[in-house]
Amino acid sequence: MVLSELARVSRPGAVLAFIERVSEQREESWMPPETIVRRRAEAYAAAFSSARLSVRAAQPICDDGPIWHNRRIDRLVLGGRLPTRLFAAIAHIDLAVRRRRTVGSWTDHLFVCERS
Repeated sequence: MVLSELARVSRPGAVLAFIERVSEQREESWMPPETIVRRRAEAYAAAFSSARLSVRAAQPICDDGPIWHNRRIDRLVLGGRLPTRLFAAIAHIDLAVRRRRTVGSWTDHLFVCERS
């Protein structure tokens, strides 16, 4: 409903960015069955498509895995010594490492969509 309204009030060709928490599970086990808080990436893509929004890019932007919150990495980031262009690569590596260690995790994704 919100996506449809955003698409309705946007001009064709408008670019919209969304940050969503993407889950590897169908739904979160601690929530009531009818409530889905974190959806799979495919569900977000389908929702954007049904709202007439084309996904131009989707990538993890933040992950609470073994690399993020590492004191050395944090010092580099906070000190401005780690180029921001490396953030996506670090998130991909971090996500791959965490996927091998845990099941049912999540990560924040940046979805860049264009109004068709």
